[in-house]
Amino acid sequence: MATDSSAPQAAKVRLPYYDNVKFFLIVCVVIGHIIKFGPMDTASEARGLGVFIYSYHMPLFIFLSGLFLKRERITFAGTFKRAAQYLALYALAKVLRRAVPFMLGQPVTIDWLNEAGLPWFMFALAAYYVLAWALQWCNFYVVGIAALVGALYAGNVPEIGDYLCLSRVIVFFPFFWLGHALDARRVTEHFAQEGPKVAGVALILLAGYVCFTHADALFGYRDLFLGRSCYALSPIPRCTWMNRLCGYAVSLALSYAILAIMPQGHVPLMSTYGTRTLQVYLLHYEVIELLWVYGVLDAVLNCDKYGWVLFIPLAVLIAVVLSIPKLPKLPKLQVPEMFKRATSAADGS
Repeated sequence: MATDSSAPQAAKVRLPYYDNVKFFLIVCVVIGHIIKFGPMDTASEARGLGVFIYSYHMPLFIFLSGLFLKRERITFAGTFKRAAQYLALYALAKVLRRAVPFMLGQPVTIDWLNEAGLPWFMFALAAYYVLAWALQWCNFYVVGIAALVGALYAGNVPEIGDYLCLSRVIVFFPFFWLGHALDARRVTEHFAQEGPKVAGVALILLAGYVCFTHADALFGYRDLFLGRSCYALSPIPRCTWMNRLCGYAVSLALSYAILAIMPQGHVPLMSTYGTRTLQVYLLHYEVIELLWVYGVLDAVLNCDKYGWVLFIPLAVLIAVVLSIPKLPKLPKLQVPEMFKRATSAADGS
C-alpha cells in the first residue's frame, strides 16, 4: 500500500517479491472487512480466520512502509511532500467512507481529527514519515527500544485513543521502525533460503490450527492487533502491557512466516496488481458496504453451512477488479516558495 511508489533507489528493477506480498496483504484486508460485515456473530470458523488475518496484515504493511524508506533518502522537502500527500489521502478516505451513508440518505458528518476506521493508516504514514525525518540522526536501537516501551505504556492512558489516530500511530510505530532499520535486498535474500520457508509453513499451520480450533475463545484477542483500545477498555480480561507484548510477538512471527512463503519471482496478477494496492485500500470498503446493504453478503453466507468460505474468492475478486484500472498517481506537490529556504537549511544543501 504505502510502498506503491517507494522502490529503493539502488534497485533499477522493481522487486516483484514485495508486490506479491502486498497483493496478498490487500486481499487479507478485504477479507477482514467482509468478515466484519458478515459472519462474525454466526460462523465460528470465520472468527478464527478474522483473528488470524488481523494478527499480521497491518503490522506487515507498516513494516514494508518503513523498509522502503532509507535514511539516505530522507530530506525535509521529500518528507513534507510525502506527508502532505498522505494527509490528502486521509482526507479523501474520510470523504469516501461517508459516500454510502450519504447515498442511503443518512446524516453525514466528518470529524477530521478523530478516526476509528481505515483512514487512520494514511494519517499514521504521514506521522511516520515526519518521525523518520526528525529521528534520522538518532541511534536506531535507542529509538526502537523507546518506541516499544512507549507503545506498551500507551495502553495505560485512556486519553490516548482515536484523536489524531494517536493510539494506532504509537502502537504500530515499532513495526515501521523495524522495517526502517533493515535493508530490502537483504530481507529478500534471507527469505530466498529454504530454512525460513520451512519455518514459515510450520508457523502458519500452527497458527491456523490454533485460530480455527479455538476461534470463539480467541476472538476477543483480536483487539490486541487493532491498536486502539487502552488496557482498561479491552475485552481481554485483566489486559496489561504483557498482553500487548505477546501480541507483538505473534504479529512478528506470522509476518515472518508470510514473508517466508511468498513467491519471489514475477507472478501473473499478483506482481502487477500488487503495485496498485493503495487504490484497493481506498475503495474496497465502499464496495463491501454496498454488497452488505443489498443483501449479497447475507446471500453468500446463507447459501451453505460453509458459505463464509466464499468470502475468500469474493475478496480476491474485489481486489482484482479495483486493481484493473491503473489510476494516475497523485501529482507531485510543489514545495511553496516560503519553504525553499527552510528546506535548503534543513537538508544542508
